[in-house]
Amino acid sequence: MDNKSEFDADKASFFRIHELRVDKNLINEFRKELGLSEIELDFGVEHLKTIHAYIFQDAVSIPAIQTWAGSEPDITPGRFREATVGWAKHRTVNNFEYYIFYAPREVVDAELEQTLAIGVQSLHRAGDNPEIFARKMTQFYGRLDYLHPFEDGNSRALRTYTEQIARSAGYDLDWSIAMSDTEAMKALYIARDKEVAEYMFTTVSEETKKEIKEELGKNKDLFIERLQQGEFDGDETSIALIILYGVYGNATSLYDIIKNSLRPLEMP
Repeated sequence: MDNKSEFDADKASFFRIHELRVDKNLINEFRKELGLSEIELDFGVEHLKTIHAYIFQDAVSIPAIQTWAGSEPDITPGRFREATVGWAKHRTVNNFEYYIFYAPREVVDAELEQTLAIGVQSLHRAGDNPEIFARKMTQFYGRLDYLHPFEDGNSRALRTYTEQIARSAGYDLDWSIAMSDTEAMKALYIARDKEVAEYMFTTVSEETKKEIKEELGKNKDLFIERLQQGEFDGDETSIALIILYGVYGNATSLYDIIKNSLRPLEMP
């Protein structure tokens, strides 16, 4: 795919997101086009997969999209990532570099379906209290982002998916507010990674984690200097912890971003 077609496909994905925001029934219309059966729009695994496939359908030719319905793909809209020893993404934010580590594929297979069912049920039980809803959505989004089921395009798929859940619960979750400019987008990416980091460090006790955060806070300037000069020799997880808990320890939380992007739906 040349640079122009990559740009066009990327631009088209945002148009597809807007389409789904307006009409979620496009999901089953799209499945019919691919020769797939309709699904209940109940926010289950197939619902999430179809959202991803719909958003990124323009990234490939029609025959390639149709491979999702059965034959071998040359690109994988709507298909989960392959099983690997580990899965990580490299980040560069404000001249700091770090890696975010996601759940192994076997954890995705074991936990995703239950995570979706419990999370959606919990959100629908939040009632008309936007603060409770925002708190539950933050926890839900953070867990889904850690599971990170797709090779690429997780953020766009998850934002569209959670917008649809919010609407079914009586809220408008407008992620575009959190992506209004470059600085807002950086804040969202940092907040998202900090939520994932909580799952990266699940083997560390809360007491130890608290001590680490406090020590990082005391030595913030020293850590920043060592990181900028490339002198820090810790492992990738430690570097991520230092950057996310130390450098960005006081950054805007995902909860605050979601709460500021949330409002009750206006009843007709």
